[in-house]
Amino acid sequence: MALLTTPTSELHLECYPKVDAKIQQPWDAADIYLIESANYGEFPAVVNDQWGALSCFLAQQNSPTYSWTDSFCSQMGINKNSQNPLNTNVSINLILEQVCPTFLNCTGSFWMQFPKSFDHLHVLLCTAIQQLGPEIKVSVT
Repeated sequence: MALLTTPTSELHLECYPKVDAKIQQPWDAADIYLIESANYGEFPAVVNDQWGALSCFLAQQNSPTYSWTDSFCSQMGINKNSQNPLNTNVSINLILEQVCPTFLNCTGSFWMQFPKSFDHLHVLLCTAIQQLGPEIKVSVT
């Protein structure tokens, strides 16, 4: 299990499926960049979080956090990391959607890691704008 330390939190995270920590860590530079530079806003929505670093971090900030991904492995990783008892306040603040993205009306910010396909990016951004409106704060890496 790897430890992600930020100025405001510590997260104990694992990849899913589990791999040796020497091979892969359950966050990347894009996660760190968003954590350090983005405006969290109230009720953030996270899309395409690979293992839950962003989702768990935001939920740990005592803000209800919505998370959606279309990857089974990502869903399992986010679920497992959010249920880890060492990650305080995460499981009570995280809403993990498993079907299709249905963002909460009160969503204050939208966080997304770029998918590999431009068409997939287009669909996700159009869905977010349709449901949340064009004024939503978007943080993308």
